[in-house]
Amino acid sequence: MLCHRANECLKKDLCPICNGLHHLSICFRKRHDDDFSPKGDTDNIVSAVFKTEVNSVLLQTCAALIDDKQDEQEVVRLFLDNGSQRSFVLKKTSEKFNFPILRKENLSICTFGAKETETKTLNIVKIKLKNRDDPNLCIEIEAVETEHISITHLPTPDKNIDKKFRYLKNVQLADSHEFNDKEISILIGADYYYQVVTGRITRLNKNLVAVETLFGWSLQGQSTYREELSTMSVIVNESNISKQLSEFWDLENLGIEAELSDDENIDNDMSEFEAGISYQNKRFIYNCKVNPVLRKIDCISASEFDHVTKVLVKQVQLTEFLTEIKCLKNRQPIPKGSKISLNVFLDKDEISRVRCRLKHSILAEFQKHQTILPKAHHSTDLIIEPYHKKYLHSGLQTTLYLIRQFYWIPSGPNRIIRINKCIACFRTKNQMIGDIPRDRIVPSQPFEKIGLDYAGPIITKPNLKGSKVTLKSYIAIFICFGKKVPHLEIVSDLTTKAFLACLPRFIARRSKPSIIWSDNTTNFKGARNILNDWNEICKSNTIQRFSAEEGIEWNFIPPASPHFGGLWEANIKSMKRILLRVTKSAVMNFEELTVAYANRSGSEFPSFDPNTKPLDWPMGRILEVFPGNDGLVRVVEVKTSSGIFRRAIQKIVPLPIPDDPAAAE
Repeated sequence: MLCHRANECLKKDLCPICNGLHHLSICFRKRHDDDFSPKGDTDNIVSAVFKTEVNSVLLQTCAALIDDKQDEQEVVRLFLDNGSQRSFVLKKTSEKFNFPILRKENLSICTFGAKETETKTLNIVKIKLKNRDDPNLCIEIEAVETEHISITHLPTPDKNIDKKFRYLKNVQLADSHEFNDKEISILIGADYYYQVVTGRITRLNKNLVAVETLFGWSLQGQSTYREELSTMSVIVNESNISKQLSEFWDLENLGIEAELSDDENIDNDMSEFEAGISYQNKRFIYNCKVNPVLRKIDCISASEFDHVTKVLVKQVQLTEFLTEIKCLKNRQPIPKGSKISLNVFLDKDEISRVRCRLKHSILAEFQKHQTILPKAHHSTDLIIEPYHKKYLHSGLQTTLYLIRQFYWIPSGPNRIIRINKCIACFRTKNQMIGDIPRDRIVPSQPFEKIGLDYAGPIITKPNLKGSKVTLKSYIAIFICFGKKVPHLEIVSDLTTKAFLACLPRFIARRSKPSIIWSDNTTNFKGARNILNDWNEICKSNTIQRFSAEEGIEWNFIPPASPHFGGLWEANIKSMKRILLRVTKSAVMNFEELTVAYANRSGSEFPSFDPNTKPLDWPMGRILEVFPGNDGLVRVVEVKTSSGIFRRAIQKIVPLPIPDDPAAAE
């Protein structure tokens, strides 16, 4: 019975006899050599084989190398058991390889199903295990000597298991059928289990997994292997049976094959599937036909990329605008209610384009008339995304402008707005900046509301001659919220006690603040708790109750949020720059560092006269000016209550002149 013609057959194999497009079984030229053999009686022996397959559970067993007394390597079998708290080794194995004894320990050993524990004094030995193929992969463990580990025999994987599972081909198995006769010599417990396994697990089927270890891939789970094989031979003497009857029987059984196992069926199916795969690659076909000098072996060219883009766009348009394209080909009007409400035409490549009023412009043809794309299609998103990423995650309007140079998307902004779901853009999208805190904009006395932070550490040395010991000191910076004036104090260490010595110094020099803002650190929290205790003590004293009621309010910025303290963080940066210029990386003791910062604090505010205080600016009147070569005033002569002085113009701060002098007076 024939189901199709020879020219319609999908099978590419030819007949080995006549090279025709048909199967060997229906070849008319097929000749049987048996036809010319003499007929005679035959005696056939039929052998019936019964195979028994038993399900077995494989445990994580491995084979490793150990150096013996003669510095030769020998293979021992291991058992990985993460249910055991300790690792064990057979005593006879330890004595055979002369493992070094580290110590003795009293252990309470309790086995599975036991009701009582048994206390024994056992030796702890040191073992070095190596990979069979790569001795550089090794591990050293400490194991407890014991008389027995496993009475039962733990089987190894079947020797043909790599043929059943393709994943196991060309990989090293931790245990092999070669070592099936060896007993388990070492048990690796949970103390070293996770140093042996790498963490990679591959599921071979629903019952069997492969775990990667330092010694190879170890199999664990239920597996089927051949345990016993029963054979029964039956001899049948078939006499007086003609050869023609035998050939007739073979003809009747045409196409019948022996029943295969599931794994063999899968392998055969995969082989036939792989043999029937064909891949059409025009570049490869072209390279096979032309001269080797003219072959194309480079990357895809711009023309090829443009051709592929046109093919894909055309395919998308045929999927979404099939009715409209048919109307355009037949020169019929586009029906009402169509997805396209624009003036559309087909170009020479039969790609739908929007007809614009830029016919006489100097732009390229694809820019004059953009290719139309469907609004809701996955291909449209694939075109939008590269433009958004290529131009540095551009916004909605920029991305829309870039795309409309080549494509026209109906309701384009509504589709391109989906770029807001870009993960990179979403992560960098922050909330609107908050308002300035009230403490920074409400007028207040100097250092009434301050911010506090530590800078450092700064390497210092003790006050001992010749000492090479170095210490870590810190700088406490107090920032006035109202005037933004910094105040520096040197702190010996990062303890609450050191800070409580620094805070009174600041209060004595500047004044007592009412509000302090600081980072959320442990030393500042401890200071707040001690200050609260002081207030409780002061409440019992009538004379000091007023100062307790006017205590310091302490506020903390959120943890891990330094941008909340930007005011003092910026001053810390300036202070560190000044420190580098003053100290020049010199290591000073605590007193020298205090003097350096005291001098620097006084020079931070310029004054009119070096002999006056930093914030003392005397009033004066300009008597005469002295311009420079460029005609600009460079030096002035000023009259003050102390006398007449000549100063540079940089030292003079002119007062604003009111619009109404009479009102000013």
